[in-house]
Amino acid sequence: MPGLSTFRVVDALLRRLAGALMLGALSTSSHAEPARRQAVFVVGEDRQTENAFLAAGTRYYEERLRGEDLLVTQAQSWSDIREWLARSRARGDQPWGEIVVIAHGSQWTGASVPVFPGEKISRRSELDRLIDSQAFPPLDAAVADATTLLRVESCGVGRRPDLLDRYVRLLSGRTQGMQVSASEQLVEFGTEFAPGAPSWRRERSYQVTVHPGRRPTDRARAQSAGSGRRVIPAEMVLPLASTQCTTALRRLIRLPAVRTTLDDFGFAAGDLEWRILPGPASSCTLSGTAEVISSVPQQVGGIGS
Repeated sequence: MPGLSTFRVVDALLRRLAGALMLGALSTSSHAEPARRQAVFVVGEDRQTENAFLAAGTRYYEERLRGEDLLVTQAQSWSDIREWLARSRARGDQPWGEIVVIAHGSQWTGASVPVFPGEKISRRSELDRLIDSQAFPPLDAAVADATTLLRVESCGVGRRPDLLDRYVRLLSGRTQGMQVSASEQLVEFGTEFAPGAPSWRRERSYQVTVHPGRRPTDRARAQSAGSGRRVIPAEMVLPLASTQCTTALRRLIRLPAVRTTLDDFGFAAGDLEWRILPGPASSCTLSGTAEVISSVPQQVGGIGS
């Protein structure tokens, strides 16, 4: 049986070991890397004073910025965003932690952010061609890596994972080059009507029904009438060669050009009613029409060819 002195030696050793572990933990925490920084970009402009989405979104994020974070309201394109991310000293010595892009948009057209200033919003197929051509220089991994989060604050864009994937590939140059997040619902920013009240962000659910053709069913019209819902027309028109004018519709809607346009806007071929319309001489066009019933009067544009 060990003597009392042996127990004292063991106890002393354990105390010294515990002290060393505590000092090691303190040393590790004191040398912990600083938090990675956030870059917030507000792209576009509010065209209607009653829908100040961008202005309210700016205030919401401005109130929550840390001193080292970046807020940019001058960027007007993905290329502008890229340049700010690559050149800003606000990033520090680490890749960006989070990149927030606030923009108008919809599940059909995506975020209203053109690739280059002054251009139209690029569709999915146009983003594919640009990415494949490598004409848009991606960010270095030291600027944004696989743990960087791209947060797109734009209504319903979370319903288009195909577009979110392309935004990531555009900025990073690779699939899964960044994390990505976007709401599937309507994103709203605002402030309570009280002096000094903080701003808020919330998501409001909505439903969409697509009816082939120009006239929804009577039931759908009755449901939408007087309920604040919105009927949004969608149309696709494709000129056909004269030799295609007698081709069966089921074959025409499988044409690559038709498939590409449907994918651009997130439609299925069965969502539209298809017809062949005669033109001058022996020409004709393929026409696909539908009406989108939205449960809220959201602003949606650009659906079609």
